[in-house]
Amino acid sequence: MNACKSTQEGEEKFSSVATRLVSLGAKGVVAMAYSVYAQAAKHFMGRLYRELAAGKSLSTAVSAGRKEVLNQPQRPSPKGEKPLQDWLVPVLYQQENYTPFTPANTVDDIESYLE
Repeated sequence: MNACKSTQEGEEKFSSVATRLVSLGAKGVVAMAYSVYAQAAKHFMGRLYRELAAGKSLSTAVSAGRKEVLNQPQRPSPKGEKPLQDWLVPVLYQQENYTPFTPANTVDDIESYLE
């Protein structure tokens, strides 16, 4: 799921999308603390899924996704091309270390499939 402001709480406990999913038993949830521009989401999600497909833990994949966004700060915004610092928008909620996939193929096989 990729949704802006999915960490923001309301009046009740566990009212954000992220905290509600964790309270219902999700082992890990990646959510966005604020609105995120499409290009940042594209960079983050692309790297996140590549890392997960390679068998990395969710926390390692989130870290790699943040670094991908951090290393490409010059992106479009409503005010034109700007150096954005939105790498911290993705937030990980996790109760335990979690690796969602065990790769059946090599990373090269997976990357060629995604192209």
